[in-house]
Amino acid sequence: MKQILFGLIIFFCFQSCKANKEKRIHIGDFDLVGNFVSDTVPNGTIKFYDTLNKLVAIRNYTRGVLNGNSMGYYNNGNVHDSSFFIYDFKNGYDYLFDSLGYLKYKANYFFGKQIGPVYTYDRLKNVIEYSFNNFEDDILYYYQYDTVIKKANYPDDKFLIKASTSEYIRDGQEGVKIFLYLFQPPHLKLSYKICHFNKANNVVDSFIVPMNNFYFEKFYKLPPDSLKIGILINKYDSLSKKEIVIMEQLKTTYP
Repeated sequence: MKQILFGLIIFFCFQSCKANKEKRIHIGDFDLVGNFVSDTVPNGTIKFYDTLNKLVAIRNYTRGVLNGNSMGYYNNGNVHDSSFFIYDFKNGYDYLFDSLGYLKYKANYFFGKQIGPVYTYDRLKNVIEYSFNNFEDDILYYYQYDTVIKKANYPDDKFLIKASTSEYIRDGQEGVKIFLYLFQPPHLKLSYKICHFNKANNVVDSFIVPMNNFYFEKFYKLPPDSLKIGILINKYDSLSKKEIVIMEQLKTTYP
């Protein structure tokens, strides 16, 4: 019995080593170098080479599915693009560089769809354009910066508040779910708060919205009848050195 178990262990170890052995195969116009399952299914870090044996890409796979960092290269060896995949879907920022290594463009992806901020850069690392797409693929915000006269063209401040509410009962408690897109345009420092304010528009309490994502959503209990619920934004413009406060009541059927 021990001999049989020992033989099985040796067999499976041999098969595992065989499966994980790096090899080079030709698919389409490229040679792929790395580990493969069933001879042709990429698994792990795979390097792509063209017909001149130039490295054109390094991508990570889990049994044939893109999963992890993915990078493309120019002929001179500089990075052309950089992305991150979660099971074949782009997630997070997608970066594009020019042949000299300067960042030209970055756009946020959410499970394969371009949503949120898009930045365009010049070679001095100035953001010359910024836009923001919602889940419906509409542009909610657009900004341009003229590097010659050093002037930024912003939309009206009302475009900074893009919130929606839905009212329902959760665990027996009436409340409001707030969904809010979070903008971070160049030269503007924005901080968002969900607040309760009274009839005199004085803030009674507030919750600071974390800025670690391009959107925010949360369920809130209904405030007392004497209070309203709204969004408060502190905006600091680093070009004009001015700071203002923007406040807007959220539309609900409740007081």
